[in-house]
Amino acid sequence: MLTRGSEGIVDWELSREIAQLQLDSFIEDGEYSESAELWQLPIGIYNKDGEIRYYEFRIIDEGEVIAAIAINAQESLGGPVAYVFSMKGYYDSLMDLYKNGTLSENEIPRIIDNVYPNYVVASSEIKRSGDITFDRLLSPENGEEVEGVDVLVSTEDFIKENPELFSEEEKAEKLEEISNYREDNCDFWKTAKEYKGRMGSFVFRGKTKNTRKELDANLLREAIKISFRRTKENPRGRTIPRSYGACGATASGFILDYLDAMEKNVSEWSKINDLETRKSELRKALSIADKSNITWPWNLSGAVSKFSDYKVTSSSFWPKKSINNNIPGISLRSLKLTSWEDLTGGFHYRNVIAYKEEGWGIFKWDYIKIFDGNNCDDGWEAYNPLWHVSSYNVVKK
Repeated sequence: MLTRGSEGIVDWELSREIAQLQLDSFIEDGEYSESAELWQLPIGIYNKDGEIRYYEFRIIDEGEVIAAIAINAQESLGGPVAYVFSMKGYYDSLMDLYKNGTLSENEIPRIIDNVYPNYVVASSEIKRSGDITFDRLLSPENGEEVEGVDVLVSTEDFIKENPELFSEEEKAEKLEEISNYREDNCDFWKTAKEYKGRMGSFVFRGKTKNTRKELDANLLREAIKISFRRTKENPRGRTIPRSYGACGATASGFILDYLDAMEKNVSEWSKINDLETRKSELRKALSIADKSNITWPWNLSGAVSKFSDYKVTSSSFWPKKSINNNIPGISLRSLKLTSWEDLTGGFHYRNVIAYKEEGWGIFKWDYIKIFDGNNCDDGWEAYNPLWHVSSYNVVKK
């Protein structure tokens, strides 16, 4: 069921128009071939309460699903585009659930946001009122029932519950950024609805900015190879960084691996030839407590500073300085949350390897490209301070 007309719900036809504009832009950038196109209809991604959360438009090329553009389906949740990422689709996972008897032929599956693009499958029922209820939540990996789904924690809630993590100046700056973003967002959706059906001619009427900066692809590949080679492993076809366990350790470790590839020798880091020793050294340098995976923001520079001539410095949403100097940056976003007491799953560090800006005024599109060794996130994410907490540049000491 495609939702349209409800207060604050984005018309799916308008969302497709926006998705097409973005696909055209990424084709122009060389991200996809000129033969790539959108599916006519989106797949609805719902939240745990049965409300539409994203419209997911598949990108197909030569009959194969290669990627997706996810559009926010509720105006209050942010600007139009949420994610642009590679994917193969859900068909195989769903068919397996039918084949093994987990789902019966008369059950309608729904894709449920589990900190998207992670998801669970729900057996659903549509009421006469049009409301959707979920009977069961199923793991797409094994078909087992799951008790619940993980949800994003907003930056505002994160700050409210953890005021000690930020200076008064940082809190004021972030809250002002969120307030300004909401105002721009309201203006965007109002204008977009007025120009539905002719968005393209309006979006490119102004003085269009088109900036894209990305790290050296050869260095990225070499950094991944080196990280495994140092620990005497041979990962065939590995395309994302090595995981060093905790997300702060993984993000810091990849920066050191990248500097190792770029400068050929990063202090003592390149001499550590054992994976467990590397993990231990990263945890110590980042002051990660025993039985915890939390890297506190004020400790994030520890590993990079200890093992290289660089340091990590706080930035705005965009780690532009890093990217402009051909070095990965870091982004911190709120993720799932299961405990305010110990911040279990409370936030997630990811490496940033590119940024992209285009458009003008309220019709501007800003993205960062995520490179996540822990494989929680990957691909392009749109600027949205409602969910992103901080960014960090890697600079010379």
